[in-house]
Amino acid sequence: MSKIPTNITLTVADYFVKIYTEENLPIYFEEGYAHFVQLEEVDHYDAVVLCKSGLPNETEYSGEVIFDAVLDGNRLWQVIQTASGRAFVVFNPRNYKEIQQVAFLSDDSKNWTIHSKLITSEDASFLSPLTYPMGALVLYYLTVNSNAFMIHASGIWDGETGRIFSGFSGVGKSTMAKLWEEEGAHVVNDDRLIIREVNGEYFMYNTPMPYTDLNKQAQLNFCYFPFHSKKNSKEKLSGAQAISQLMAFCFQHNYDKRYTEHLMQQLETMCSLVPMTKLGVVPKPTVLDFIRSAEFYHE
Repeated sequence: MSKIPTNITLTVADYFVKIYTEENLPIYFEEGYAHFVQLEEVDHYDAVVLCKSGLPNETEYSGEVIFDAVLDGNRLWQVIQTASGRAFVVFNPRNYKEIQQVAFLSDDSKNWTIHSKLITSEDASFLSPLTYPMGALVLYYLTVNSNAFMIHASGIWDGETGRIFSGFSGVGKSTMAKLWEEEGAHVVNDDRLIIREVNGEYFMYNTPMPYTDLNKQAQLNFCYFPFHSKKNSKEKLSGAQAISQLMAFCFQHNYDKRYTEHLMQQLETMCSLVPMTKLGVVPKPTVLDFIRSAEFYHE
């Protein structure tokens, strides 16, 4: 982890996030954030995060659980509707019984207050407010106020064309990324991307991961949904079929109809502008030529 001042700017997907504390404590980030932080302030922030040490009293975040993120029987985090707004209770991925952070988010999804336990080492005490999965939550809520969404996908840029390969674990996203990388293409990210529409064009951006990576972006021209097959094949998707396929792999916090409607609007527009293809894959380099040929003759 790298030490940074108590007032910094996080830049992801061309968003600017101010992260600061009013306490005399340093803020640390996991190593994956190394190339996403800068010291300089900017004129406009898409979100502001106030960091506080120590977890609040349970009465401050008590209320109705309106969203419960559970994986393999383990609770990752909850959204709670309190008397004063939304609270996020985030659990420690290494010990799911332990609360890692408690965060409060404004109704416009732009202002956070994140409470986290003070971490003490031999020579210092510090805050780590965006420890996974809290950082991913902050990034997701950046997308709900703009023409953007977050998706599980591998993003590839070969210098001329940008492609994403989206699907559940095991369908071949990472395999496709490796095949393209071996041919000299750039991997924007092979797990979690933010997709943004800018003046009728689409761009993909990587997000901080557990490992160190550069802050990347690339234009997006084609979207694929791969699956293992005995032969390479393609099936063009359109309309509701394309939207539902794409939506299945997007990050969704559907406790609020505003977010569902926003996501549907983003996907409908993208599916009308970016070709969507279901792709049968034989995981060998020849599939790359198959893809290029299909794109060349794309109608």
